[in-house]
Amino acid sequence: MGVVIHRQGGLLESRETQDNLVIMETAQVPQDKPLSFWGRVKIVLKWGVFIFIGLFLLAVILDWKSFRLVAGTEYAKWQVARGNARIEKMKAQDILGGKTPQETLTMYLDALEKGDYEKAVLYVVQENRTKDLDWLNSSSSIPSRLISELPECFNPKNQTYSPDMKQTSLLCGDGWLGFEQYPSGNWKIR
Repeated sequence: MGVVIHRQGGLLESRETQDNLVIMETAQVPQDKPLSFWGRVKIVLKWGVFIFIGLFLLAVILDWKSFRLVAGTEYAKWQVARGNARIEKMKAQDILGGKTPQETLTMYLDALEKGDYEKAVLYVVQENRTKDLDWLNSSSSIPSRLISELPECFNPKNQTYSPDMKQTSLLCGDGWLGFEQYPSGNWKIR
C-alpha cells in the first residue's frame, strides 16, 4: 500500500494504491496569495533596518580608532591651552624687571656683578630661568664675559621691535639679545 500526492494548480490529488486498486481523492487547496503593497513595504523595512544596523555597527567599529585619535588630539590641545594660560597668569604676576629693555639689562648686569645669579635669572623669561642659572653656574668665566660684553647693547639705534611691540632685540657685538614685554609692562631677557 502506498500514497502518491500530486499537486496540479489548486487541486491536491492523493492516490492510494492497494493490490492494483487505485482510490483517488481530490481536495481544493488555497493558492498562495501575492503580497500586497504594504506587505512588500514591511519586508523591505524589516530588511532595511537590519542592513542599517549592520552598517552602523560596522562604521562604529571602523571609526573607533579615528575617534580615539581625534579625542586624543583634542585632549592634547586642551592641555597645551591650559599650560599656556598658566604661563600667562604667572607672567602677569611677575613684576620684576625694567620699564625698558635697557633698564632690565642694567638690573641683570648689577645682579651679575654682585654674584647673585639667582636674582639675575629673575630678569630672564620664566621658561629659560633654570637653564640660564645652570649655564651661569657652570663656569666662572661666563658671568665675567657677560659683564664685559653686554654694555655694548645700550645703543638704541641698534634696536628692533616686533610688529606688536611686545618683543625687541638689541644688537650686541656679533649677535642679538632678545627681550619680551610681560603683561605687567616690564621687560625680560629672552
